[in-house]
Amino acid sequence: MTKKHKYVEPTVLLKLCDLKEDDAPDLQTLVYQFSRIELIYFALEWIYNRELSIGYVNFCKRISPQDDGKLLIEHINKHIQDKSVLANYHLVCAQTGIELLKYLFSIPEKSVPVDYCSLENGGIIKSIHVMLVVLHINERIVNGCVPMSEDDNAKDSIAHAAVISTIENNDFLNYDVATTPYIHLYKASKFLNFCDGDSYFAKHKASLLSMYGCADSKTYLSFVIWLLLENWKYDEGYCRLTFDDDNSVPQAIDKISIPISEIISIDSNSDYKAFRERPLIKLDNTHYVVICVPFLMDKLYNSLVFDLTEVSGDGNITRTKASSEFTEPLLLYPLLRSIVEPQSPIHLSGDDCKKIEPKRAPDYYVRNWNDVFLFELKDYSFRADIKSNPTFDELVEYLHKQFVTKTNGKDGAIRQLVHNIKAIVNNDFAWDKTLHKPRRIYPILILGNSTYMTLGMSYMINKLFREELQKEGVSDSRISDLIVIDIDTLILYKGVFSNRRYKFKKVLDDYLTHINKDYSKSKNLELRLYAFMQTLPMFLRKYYPTTEDYLVNELKSIDIWKD
Repeated sequence: MTKKHKYVEPTVLLKLCDLKEDDAPDLQTLVYQFSRIELIYFALEWIYNRELSIGYVNFCKRISPQDDGKLLIEHINKHIQDKSVLANYHLVCAQTGIELLKYLFSIPEKSVPVDYCSLENGGIIKSIHVMLVVLHINERIVNGCVPMSEDDNAKDSIAHAAVISTIENNDFLNYDVATTPYIHLYKASKFLNFCDGDSYFAKHKASLLSMYGCADSKTYLSFVIWLLLENWKYDEGYCRLTFDDDNSVPQAIDKISIPISEIISIDSNSDYKAFRERPLIKLDNTHYVVICVPFLMDKLYNSLVFDLTEVSGDGNITRTKASSEFTEPLLLYPLLRSIVEPQSPIHLSGDDCKKIEPKRAPDYYVRNWNDVFLFELKDYSFRADIKSNPTFDELVEYLHKQFVTKTNGKDGAIRQLVHNIKAIVNNDFAWDKTLHKPRRIYPILILGNSTYMTLGMSYMINKLFREELQKEGVSDSRISDLIVIDIDTLILYKGVFSNRRYKFKKVLDDYLTHINKDYSKSKNLELRLYAFMQTLPMFLRKYYPTTEDYLVNELKSIDIWKD
């Protein structure tokens, strides 16, 4: 049975059925009108060119220059007048391009495409065929969805719909070309330094680096920086890597490339798994294109742990050690020590807490006079089959298993937080015996990646938190909403959080005021409908702008690359 659910601000709303093109050729027939490389370039343009993502008018003008897109625009306008005012109309966007690439690599290439130049009105026919390809792809993206109406205004319904609409696109929503690459580089440099001093990782590190043709960490990081800099060299709107001859191509490039003739089944590319593992397309022996920069930059850090798993042969040990011995003590603890009210008299890391009482010890605890900050860190991924097309019930059940009660019956991060908050309220908190009647309790969930940082997700996770408080009989106005944040945001906003003018507490209070304010009478549609479910990173990007400058300076100071 086809899943049916509603969505808000859809990635694409305009589909083949909206234009009543019932007699249009099927997708494979249309794709075989073109060479694979031509459609790959179309897809890359849609992925990279944000102008094409903001509406259908520019796109119509682009693919039908004969009449400046007039007929197409009129045709489309007739079919969107009755749509929901909540919709953000897109004809083509980044996901359209990636989904087209996914389809192209799932079928063999036809050797002889249509020669449009030889046809009468060939340019117009070609434009129509491109349009139909777009509509077919959009149909695949939103299959089983129906748009929301203004009657669907309950917070739960809107939040669920927003998560479903944006979760597959979270790579692009959370990616910032000016800062994200530096965050990945920062984490990669820290992790490789950690490997040098760890006996388990050190013995596998050489094998890991040799997979990329690198002799040492500096060579690998120099390669990453070179790719980062290459990404500013766009050719016709996308990134192309060109080498002089076969011998000049770094081994690492082929390691993360998909040959243009390769066939990848749809099933094995769920959530674009193949594109995440190999984010470059190899056009020939010396020419490569980047599928999208978020996939590439994410690969260059996260692949370190995955590749160590491959060379070590034991994924459980590798992932557990990477989280418990690197992410927590070496990445997170120093960050929290410097940004969470650093003048506070009580700062306890997870290790400190375990020495006092190991059972259900917080991952980090801070008391700033009478304000309490309670942290749990979880390095959760998002299962591809759930991420791709979840129903409401599936999504809620999945989040419950991730954050409340795990499939093995153990407590998740939310239940852990609730247990410790209950102990604080009952004056039975083992890790701070001098605590008495805190003024404010801030429960904070820190996630190891930005997968969950999408519109509506924080609201849904906070709802699970409030339900668990109720089950435990904990009702106290001093307990704030659950704050959900990712490590990347902590790294990026370190300067803001530790600034005497702003301070960590002030930023959290501003955010909580923002999401809990009544905007029902506001003229601003975005505030009226979406403010309550904005994530903390979204709020920070809008109200606390920052730059990559301090990250760049920090990277320079630790001498991580070769000249």
